[in-house]
Amino acid sequence: MRRELFLLLCALFLFIGNLISAYLLTPKSIPFILILIIIAIILSRYIKVTFLAIFLLLGALGKQYSVFERIFPENTDRNISEILLEERERFSNYIDNLYHGRDDNSIAIIKALSIGSKEQIDDQAWENFRKSGTLHLLALSGMHLGIIYQMLHYLLAIMGNFPLARKIKSIIIITSIWLYTIFTGAGVSLLRASIMATVYEFATLIEREKNGINALSISAIVIILIWPEAPLGAGFQLSFGAMMGIFLIYPHLAKLSTPKNFIVGYILRITLFSVSCTIFTTPLLLFRFNTYALFSMLTNLLCTPLITVSMGLIPISIASSVIVPQLNGLINFLLFKTIEIFSFINHVLGNI
Repeated sequence: MRRELFLLLCALFLFIGNLISAYLLTPKSIPFILILIIIAIILSRYIKVTFLAIFLLLGALGKQYSVFERIFPENTDRNISEILLEERERFSNYIDNLYHGRDDNSIAIIKALSIGSKEQIDDQAWENFRKSGTLHLLALSGMHLGIIYQMLHYLLAIMGNFPLARKIKSIIIITSIWLYTIFTGAGVSLLRASIMATVYEFATLIEREKNGINALSISAIVIILIWPEAPLGAGFQLSFGAMMGIFLIYPHLAKLSTPKNFIVGYILRITLFSVSCTIFTTPLLLFRFNTYALFSMLTNLLCTPLITVSMGLIPISIASSVIVPQLNGLINFLLFKTIEIFSFINHVLGNI
C-alpha cells in the first residue's frame, strides 16, 4: 500500500507542478524555482523527498518543453490527425448508409458511441442529456473503453487460460485498444483508460499482480509528461477525479453491504460507483461550470446498462450486416429500441 500511495504522490506532485507552471510561474521566474528545487534535492536526506521534488520540477518545466508537440507537429503538410479525421468521416458516412431511413437522432447517438462524433445530435436532445447528467455517457471516455476492454476479454476467453494464451490475449487487447483510441481522436479520458489497460495487461505478461492505483498514477504521469496542456482541461480533471473516487472511496463503501440478490447487488454497485465518483467530481463541476445535474445518480443507474448494451450491439450490428444479413434486422431492432429507451429517459428527466 505504501508503494501505491508513493506513486500516487509522485503523480500528484507532477500535477501540482504543472498547475504552478500554468498559473503562477513566468518564464523569468523558472530559473530561480529550478535552483531552489535542485538545492532542496541536494540537501534532502530522504530519497522519497528527492523523487517528489523531481516530479514537481518536471511538472513545472513540462509546459515549456512539450514532448507531445514535437511528436505530433502541427506544421506538417498532412499530419496523422488529418488522416484519422478523414477515416472517421468515411466511417460516419458508412453508418449513415447502413442505417438509412432510421431515426436521425438515434444514428447520431450511434456515431457518438462508436467514434465520438456528437455534431449531429440535435439541440433539444443535447439539452436533455445535459440537464439529466448523461452527457458523459455520450462522450467517449474511460467507461466506454472499459466496456470494450471487457468485451475483448470475453471474446478472447475461447483461447484458454494457459500462460502462452494469456500473453497472446494481452498483446491482442493492447493493440486493439490503442488502435481504437488513436482512431477516435485520443481524447484525454481515453488515453488515461488505454494506459491503465496497458499497465494491467503488461502485468499479465510479466505475471505480476494488477493494481488500480498504480495504473492510474502511471497514466497520469505519462499524460502530463507528454501532454502538459491536458491537466488544465475539464476532461483530465473529471476523468482522474472519478477514478480517484472509485479506487479510494468505493472499496470502503462496498464493504458496508454485500447483498446476495444479483439485481439488488447490481443496483447497489452502480449506485455506490456513482456516489464514489460524485464525491470527487461534484466540486470540479461546480467550480468549472457552476452547475450540477440533480438526477445524475438516477440517470446513471438507469442509463449505464443501456449504453453498455448499445455498445455491445453496435459492432454486432455492423458485422451481421455483412456476415449474417438474416439476423441483421433483429439486431438493429434491439439496438435502436435500446437507444430509444435511453433517449426517452433523458427526455423525461431533462424536462422535470
